[in-house]
Amino acid sequence: MNNSTTDQKAPWGIRDIVAGGVVATCLILSFFALAQLSAEDLFDGRLRDAAVPVLTGVGFILVALAVAKIAQAPIYLILWCAILAGAALLTIDIVENLIDAIQSLETLRTAALIVSGPVGLTVTVWTFTKGKHNATSDHLRLNIPDRPIRSLLIGISIWLGAFLLVIAWGLALESFDAPDFLVPPDNSTSLLEQLDNIWWLAVLLACVAAPVAEEIFFRSFLLAGLSKRLGTVLGVVISSIAFAAIHTPGIGTGIIMPVFILGIALSIIYLKTRSVWASIVIHAMHNTISLAAASNLF
Repeated sequence: MNNSTTDQKAPWGIRDIVAGGVVATCLILSFFALAQLSAEDLFDGRLRDAAVPVLTGVGFILVALAVAKIAQAPIYLILWCAILAGAALLTIDIVENLIDAIQSLETLRTAALIVSGPVGLTVTVWTFTKGKHNATSDHLRLNIPDRPIRSLLIGISIWLGAFLLVIAWGLALESFDAPDFLVPPDNSTSLLEQLDNIWWLAVLLACVAAPVAEEIFFRSFLLAGLSKRLGTVLGVVISSIAFAAIHTPGIGTGIIMPVFILGIALSIIYLKTRSVWASIVIHAMHNTISLAAASNLF
């Protein structure tokens, strides 16, 4: 495929990006709210306790649907996503209660919550690109690069530069005795603990699901749309800030600078190679190395 086919401007703009951000946020929050619905409350007749997460989750879903409707985007995929996700989370909890809280089901529940992020991002991208504008794979730069090995080497070299900057940031924090909120947490170890040290499940979520969904959302959708309206530099900066911000909940503010630097690097890789697959591979490689280090594999 010629590079010229991947230079098509994104048909979506700032309005779609803002609406998409709200929809993705509401979808993810609705998943977490519905996950608080306890089967035990239903079995024991505590309907008032069960109503709170249901009403909260449904509220977020309604906001997502309203925003999509106002932005003239299709709403059926958002609705089906919310219904299926809520049903899956409740089913896991019901089965867990019926068979006396098997640990593997609790881990599955945690994994389902973690994967809610990639699901919400993917549904949002489809809604505001293919669903609303009938965007093509060229618009999203889903093409394989013309020279994949060269693209991979470019990606690795840019990632190495970012990695060195992150190390320099860490050394600077140590030298100046920085406050705790700036110190990067060990989120890979935390992820493994949440998943009961099931390494293959952590790899599936952190090294496959997350890189694919996040790169398509933050690079193919957010960066592409912002660059069209605001220019490349602002597009890279704003999309990288958003990329860092989404990693903060549950991890801590110390993750912001390292992930922001990584976001800048992944954006440059995306722009240089004219393909989102190069940034997906590098993102997956980065997460795999982080997991391997947390697992003491090297």
